[in-house]
Amino acid sequence: MKKIILFVCAALLAVSCVYPFSVDVSSSVDRLVVFGDIIVGDEFEIRVSKLEPLYVEEGEPEFDNRVTELSDLWVEGSDGSTFKGVLMSDQGISKVDMKSASLSADYRLHFIYKHKEYISEWGHSDTRVNVDSLYYQLDFEKEKFRAKVDFHADGPSKFFSVTYKEVWEYTAPYKAKFEYIPRDMTTSPGKYRYGLVQPLANPNYRCWNTAYSRGFQMLTSESLTQSVFKDVELARLNRTDSKLSNCYQMEVSVMPVSQDAYEYMQHIDEMSHSLGDLFSPNPSEMRGNIRCTSDPDEFIIGFVSVTHKSTKSMYVIDSVLKFYKTTGQVYPSQTIGEYSWPTYYNKGWVPYDYDPDTKQAWWTPAYCADCRALGGTRTKPEGWPTKGI
Repeated sequence: MKKIILFVCAALLAVSCVYPFSVDVSSSVDRLVVFGDIIVGDEFEIRVSKLEPLYVEEGEPEFDNRVTELSDLWVEGSDGSTFKGVLMSDQGISKVDMKSASLSADYRLHFIYKHKEYISEWGHSDTRVNVDSLYYQLDFEKEKFRAKVDFHADGPSKFFSVTYKEVWEYTAPYKAKFEYIPRDMTTSPGKYRYGLVQPLANPNYRCWNTAYSRGFQMLTSESLTQSVFKDVELARLNRTDSKLSNCYQMEVSVMPVSQDAYEYMQHIDEMSHSLGDLFSPNPSEMRGNIRCTSDPDEFIIGFVSVTHKSTKSMYVIDSVLKFYKTTGQVYPSQTIGEYSWPTYYNKGWVPYDYDPDTKQAWWTPAYCADCRALGGTRTKPEGWPTKGI
């Protein structure tokens, strides 16, 4: 046994947060981390992972985060129902569809890892939440875009988790109409001494990117007579944020959580701020509501809640809103003769325009002409309201 620094991905309510702290465990033994929640009436993901060391001692094998020995995962209902998970990858992610589940039953998680069975405690979704409105406010004076939500709940729970997903459409600064083919990749390398600039059939000009709220926003109605929330701010964007440049979508999700789940995540969060001090946690302080049926003393991190989710989505289209303001940034561009094409190509530049008469090409760094370089994809989301392709 020795003290090592570890990362725990605690994902209460399917929101991943990375918490570093030190504990007395061996880095050579699998320590399971379970995150995700049972969302009644919806489809959701559960991930079974392993506690990951920040570093591995010399002579020890390199850490392998794959969970290849996860053989089965399902949700059991007190009414006799079973909802089997579909394993999506060797990263331990399983998708469970409980759209047909009864709201009146209790549920718990089961999974098999290395021929051992693990279960969570029984739970019940006894609070109904409804997102009443998702909207934005524009502050022209401070040049801010603020996304806000109103929601209310009926039931005993006084704690709520609010998360959101963002998707936005954007374009590269330059629309590349040409591409460069290096000399050794052309069909006639002897003819094209410096490579070939040729028309690009499908420019990588327009992309869509996705982001999720960092962590989770916890709200409580303990001091209120009713669980009614107004003007809850979700995100604040600058007027020059490229997310607002074309079309921006936000989808908010609100879920009730139990007091036990809330206190567990608060405890994990507090421990993450005591890294390496005298109050660093021991394994027993990180136990959640999951246990191994054959070895109750086994150390497992995670808290699986039984809840339900209310969502609402909105689109913000700049051609209608006319709020986005460009920064006026000048992006790199240079006219290059063919003898220098290989040099600039090896520097990570690409051509975006070309004059075949002079054999001069206009080059720019790849991130200025290929929208994928900024982390997006050219795949247009289903139901996207604008016509950009």
